[in-house]
Amino acid sequence: MEESHRKAEAWKRGLLLAGILGLLVFVALLFWGDARAVGAKILTLSASLAFFLVVLSAFDYYFRFLRWQFLLKPFHFSLRHQESLIVFLAGLSLSATPGNLGEAVKSFLLEKRDIPVSKTLPVVFAERLSDGSGIALLATVGAVQFHYGWTILVAFKCFFLLAMLLISREKWFLSLIKFLRSRGKLSRVADSLDSFYASVRLVFTWKRLAFAIFLSACSAFFQTVAFFYLLKGIYAQITFMEALFFLNLSSIAGGVSLSPGGLVVVEGSLMALLLSRQVPVEAAATSVMIVRFFNLWLGFIVGIFALRWTIAHWVLDERY
Repeated sequence: MEESHRKAEAWKRGLLLAGILGLLVFVALLFWGDARAVGAKILTLSASLAFFLVVLSAFDYYFRFLRWQFLLKPFHFSLRHQESLIVFLAGLSLSATPGNLGEAVKSFLLEKRDIPVSKTLPVVFAERLSDGSGIALLATVGAVQFHYGWTILVAFKCFFLLAMLLISREKWFLSLIKFLRSRGKLSRVADSLDSFYASVRLVFTWKRLAFAIFLSACSAFFQTVAFFYLLKGIYAQITFMEALFFLNLSSIAGGVSLSPGGLVVVEGSLMALLLSRQVPVEAAATSVMIVRFFNLWLGFIVGIFALRWTIAHWVLDERY
């Protein structure tokens, strides 16, 4: 129970830090775009557009959840749909972490349902890898047209291929496991690593990852559509290809930077790209703030409630 309390406190500190950092970014955008002008732009948004953005964001998160379910499928866990959903939502609360790796909290929550961390951690890694790959796929479409951004995209694709190469080297993992088993006290680590690699091989197949990347691309596409219509509602002179390229290239830059949730990097690069297209600064700041609210902070807020529930009922068996 003491260890559970420590984990709960660590998660709480992580949430607080992410919230403070996110607030600072929003304040910076307000000052950059002139708070009054940004406020005026937000007030000009129609109720129908706001509703449309909510619907598109729902599809975005829905496809992320489908990917989570799909990657869990080969394990045949005795996990109810509602339990899987609450764990998925709880993971969103720690998405504002470097590389979104804080979402590994899902594995520790599932451990409370008697599902070993070694079996589900590869699923979280596969989510992150497919997420970046799906976004990179859409960004590449824009890069072909605009002849820009290839350095970031090539760097990410090299990382993807390197990760797949390392995973495919079964002999390396087996040699490491054999070495650990020969060291007595490390035999338990070897057992965990053995289980971990068995799960990795089950999840990281080209066919399974290809479909996970497709689902990620669908999620990113709904983000793009939301961003495009948001921009059109604020500033008419923007094309869909520009919206697609700007948003997804900025997301890749944020992922490569390993800043928490891509904070500062995503907002800064997206602002720079919009300003390079002569989008007025107040329109650019408003659109960046709103799109980041929907694709990051909305999940963060919902995730806090989900994490709070799981901590109270699964981790501590008491109100937290």
